[in-house]
Amino acid sequence: MKALKFITLASAALLVLACGNSKKYPAGASVAQKAQIDSIAPTKAEIDSVSFLLGINYGAFLVQQGFKDDVNMSQLIAGIKDFLAAKGDMNDEGFTEQFKIDPMEMGAIIGRYMDKKNKVVLVRNQVEEEAFLAENASKEGVQTTESGLQYKILEPGNDVHPGPADTVFLTYKGTLIDGKVFDESTDTTHFALNGVVPGFREGLQLVGEGGSAILYVPAALAYGERGQRNPYTGQYDIEGNKMLIFEVNVASVSPKVEESAE
Repeated sequence: MKALKFITLASAALLVLACGNSKKYPAGASVAQKAQIDSIAPTKAEIDSVSFLLGINYGAFLVQQGFKDDVNMSQLIAGIKDFLAAKGDMNDEGFTEQFKIDPMEMGAIIGRYMDKKNKVVLVRNQVEEEAFLAENASKEGVQTTESGLQYKILEPGNDVHPGPADTVFLTYKGTLIDGKVFDESTDTTHFALNGVVPGFREGLQLVGEGGSAILYVPAALAYGERGQRNPYTGQYDIEGNKMLIFEVNVASVSPKVEESAE
């Protein structure tokens, strides 16, 4: 939930910036009244501290929205400065005209930008996958199925193999090509195979009880172009077109119990 708090605070930062100078004296204030305002207003040290914290939170917001590697900091700061120097109330009609752009067009520009970024990610990951699978296919012990799944049996196990709707008890580790772990269970867990991605389902059916294998799952047999988002941060745990690698150890198989037709 910390990530959600970051986004909330980043939004709060914009509101604070829009509030203006809290030490500004109202018209007609007496010396005593000005002194009272000064006595309760934030100190310079507090302003500096909060400014730094707002920067951290806005930085977190940028990372979560995918701007970490390509944001132009000078233009970002210029935009903030222009906003702070703008005249009038930000809720007034025509306020954004000072920035020489239709406010509705702002969202469209950002949307087109994000669409291009997403397309680059998809192409990059596809190229990476194709190169990896082409090289991996020639390695000793690696086999390729008709669907495009690659696998390497480390220990075949016994003759009890799961069916496409059976439940498998296992330990596993899921990584990306670069070795980043996206999911892992060192304690025995279980999955109904009709509820997992196609490549994982197909691969586990190739391993008997007590067996182990490495499954090289192309994106088309995993999360495809949509990828998988973290429900708490909104960021992608698995980008679109990312292939997955699973190390699996099958402990046991529990066949699906068919309901009797009475």
